[in-house]
Amino acid sequence: MVQPDGYINVTVAGTIPVSGLTVDQAHDLIVDKESTKLKDPELTLVLESFTHPYVVVAGQVAKPGEIELKENTSALGAILLAGGFTPNAKSNQVILFRKMNDEFAEVKILHLSRIHKTTQLEKDIALQPGDMILVPQDTISNIEHYLRVANVGMYMNPTATIP
Repeated sequence: MVQPDGYINVTVAGTIPVSGLTVDQAHDLIVDKESTKLKDPELTLVLESFTHPYVVVAGQVAKPGEIELKENTSALGAILLAGGFTPNAKSNQVILFRKMNDEFAEVKILHLSRIHKTTQLEKDIALQPGDMILVPQDTISNIEHYLRVANVGMYMNPTATIP
């Protein structure tokens, strides 16, 4: 089984990267690695199923979850595939998390609210499998909840006066 990071674990040869290889290329690579410890190894490699690479879109979008990458997809494109921004979204500070290795991830802030023309598309970014996009809640909607509660409190206490 190919792990999410694109590697497989072979008992003798250990961990082998096969992401992006055809079945024949993966076969030859595995046999080559096994040949260092085994004499004339034989291998039958079968592709039983295939999972498309995906990104995760979370936060203030209509349908958060996994978005399958079938072709070149940008951050804004993935957000649109996730149903678009909710009214509470902070579209000028979308956060992209990109895993660099087992220990580190790159974090980028994308200013997607400023894209009004095709000439501004350089503010968007092409996604890679495993990327995660987080659309945070804007500041106004964060405090709006407290303002509504405060206003309800004034109506519930008829003796309250406005300072």
